[in-house]
Amino acid sequence: MTSSNIFISTTCLKADIFTSDIPEDVKGVEFSGGFAYRPIGDFRKLIGKVKSSGRNVLIHGYFPPQEKSIILNFASLDSDLVARSLTLAESAISLCAEFGIPYYSFHPGYLATGYEDKGNFIFEKKGFASYGDALSIFRRSFEKLYDLSKKHGVRLAVENLFINRGNVKDSLNNSFEEIEELMSLLPSDVGLLLDLGHMNVSASYMNFSRDEFLRKYKAKFGDRLFEIHLSENKGDFDTHDPLSAYSWQLKCLTGFRSCPGVDGKGIRITLESRKLDPDILRKNLLLIGKSI
Repeated sequence: MTSSNIFISTTCLKADIFTSDIPEDVKGVEFSGGFAYRPIGDFRKLIGKVKSSGRNVLIHGYFPPQEKSIILNFASLDSDLVARSLTLAESAISLCAEFGIPYYSFHPGYLATGYEDKGNFIFEKKGFASYGDALSIFRRSFEKLYDLSKKHGVRLAVENLFINRGNVKDSLNNSFEEIEELMSLLPSDVGLLLDLGHMNVSASYMNFSRDEFLRKYKAKFGDRLFEIHLSENKGDFDTHDPLSAYSWQLKCLTGFRSCPGVDGKGIRITLESRKLDPDILRKNLLLIGKSI
């Protein structure tokens, strides 16, 4: 891995990326959250501008934002929400194809219907699907996602999710065993995005060892891992805090140096902390660079 493998999520930036320059230290940008709705042409121009500056680009999750905001959910009992999630994904995959981005990454979904509140997702306490039913719905949805990816020549990477605040099991893909089960249902060319912040929360609530999770994960999925997301939290919620010099997440990156990534050039590493001051952003990028 080299510095060209290091990205920041658009959620890291305090300033509006449409009107402000991206810090010089940033070599790659993952377009994700942090945007209000705009016509797709505006985002197409923005991606082109970022790429023309010599930076690498990735697309993840909720990008491009939709006119009517949704919680992305390919596992929902609400067929209309699944359809809208697929529409968003088709736009994302199309942009990946247009700008030579090798994969689109996303999480599989939730067991309940929810809404966004100040950047956090809140889920209704009633109407939860069973884990098995949600997994079955995701598998059917994924067939359409996979067809879209093949049509556009873009690969897919599935992200792990986490147990919600208060030990509420409202999502798919939290533990190693759940990741293993889900990936066994998908084609072998589908990759993975490992979110270490999400894993930390799940480990706390599900009482599993982070070290043991990583050992099994690298052994089983090292060749299918495309990307790692980094952000700190205290284990109770996915707060997207900045990294510290003593972060366990930085220490574990060395174990992934031999992973080939999507193109044989190593995995992508994306900082996903939120709204960082420029000095903190710069220090976090330096820490990641030293760790890889």
